[in-house]
Amino acid sequence: MDPLTVAFEERLQEIDAYLDLLDALERQVRDGPPHIGGAPITTQRQKILYSSVYLQLYNLVEATVTWCMDAVAVASANGLRWRPGDLSDELRREWVRVTARTHTDPNVDNRFKTAVQFCDRLIQGLPVSDWTIEKGGSGNWDDTEIESITRDWDAIFVRVPR
Repeated sequence: MDPLTVAFEERLQEIDAYLDLLDALERQVRDGPPHIGGAPITTQRQKILYSSVYLQLYNLVEATVTWCMDAVAVASANGLRWRPGDLSDELRREWVRVTARTHTDPNVDNRFKTAVQFCDRLIQGLPVSDWTIEKGGSGNWDDTEIESITRDWDAIFVRVPR
């Protein structure tokens, strides 16, 4: 199995184990308030436990998007064989954004230095090197970004080089 599938399956098994725990608590509720370590599981605590499932599921979705986008970025470098022109328009735009740092607000000197480095890269015809598709400003994918990425998923993938 590939590493992405293994990681996904591991996270999914954690969620399944958590759901099994919640089922066991639900069965105990029928016999009276369940206890963990002597502390009763109140209705409020039970709601907190149930809401954690949604957090785990969202984390699984976010992690899956991150793993997939990392795999796309690694594949686009393809052992330094592909050039920027081999990338789909959408992926090339993301590569330019990350490589030229157009999404940051550096000072004037750093902005110029980055622009010159990016220009040199294009003039020399260098291949796409290892890079990472960066997440949103908070360091996480939010639901809007995930929806945007998946809406045009086919356009993100790399074209076969000529």
